[in-house]
Amino acid sequence: MGGPSAGFALALNTMSALLRIPLCIDFGITGALWTKGVRKDEVGGSVIIGGHRKKTEKVLLYLRRMYMPLQNYKDLEPEFLIGYWQREKDIIAVTHFADLMYHVESDT
Repeated sequence: MGGPSAGFALALNTMSALLRIPLCIDFGITGALWTKGVRKDEVGGSVIIGGHRKKTEKVLLYLRRMYMPLQNYKDLEPEFLIGYWQREKDIIAVTHFADLMYHVESDT
């Protein structure tokens, strides 16, 4: 069973607060954590969510990058992605929660 489409954001914020790891503030994220994991004995794989295109459009009005589950990313048309790349904005696919920390941890 997965969680809410804001599951990645909630998990990142909780981990940041508990471990005192500062996060960047220039990104948006959507995606649920799969509590059963992608593979056996693994927790934290990304689950497909609904409304990813509309969420991306809203986020990228204000922020530089957006993270979403890989399967949702694959649904986006090349023209949609290119339009944002031309404006120096990124849409990044996520397969697992642990992969996010490398991207969103702040240097400060």
